[in-house]
Amino acid sequence: MNDTEDSEKEVLEINAKGAIIFVVAASAFLLLLFYFMSSWFVWLLIVLFCIGGTEGMHVCLVALISRLSKDCGQKTLYLPIFGEVLVISVVVLPLCAAFAILWAANQHASYAWICQDILGICLMIAVLQMARLPNIKVASALLSCAFVYDIFWVFISPLIFHESVMIAVARGDNGGGESIPMLLRMPRFFDPWGGYDMIGFGDILFPGLLVAFSYSL
Repeated sequence: MNDTEDSEKEVLEINAKGAIIFVVAASAFLLLLFYFMSSWFVWLLIVLFCIGGTEGMHVCLVALISRLSKDCGQKTLYLPIFGEVLVISVVVLPLCAAFAILWAANQHASYAWICQDILGICLMIAVLQMARLPNIKVASALLSCAFVYDIFWVFISPLIFHESVMIAVARGDNGGGESIPMLLRMPRFFDPWGGYDMIGFGDILFPGLLVAFSYSL
């Protein structure tokens, strides 16, 4: 079995029903976070983010190093449980895990946003490699649902819940001061009041799926 066949098996193809179910489930999860979010639950999300970010960074670095040096991408060794794996993969994975742990331990530091954004970008790249839109019909359904999702939870939810649910969850208002890590952050360098500009992963992933679909045509 060659690498092409392996990569084809790892691709998750999204259908129209799955797109709608995903957005509905995301809405339910957002509402759950809004009402029941606590510091321990946010830390659970942080651990999951670290795992996903580690895997995403691992995938990106192995692919990059393999492109730069074909010899590194061909050397393998045998591990008792995992079987035959790339040597570069064994070397890179602990470094990626250490990077994620460093961010988790210092996430309130002034430089932590850089580490969080690197992990988030690598995670999104890995997701875009695994997920695929089969046709423009599914793409239209997914993006339309995502559009309604964003509009409702950012701008309409204050009329029902007295505050923007998505913004409250993103800032960690109910999480004991801890904010969820599933977003990219950028400091407002020239704002006298400070703070961060934020963008959620979904705002990048959904258009990214469409761009990847267009590129594959």
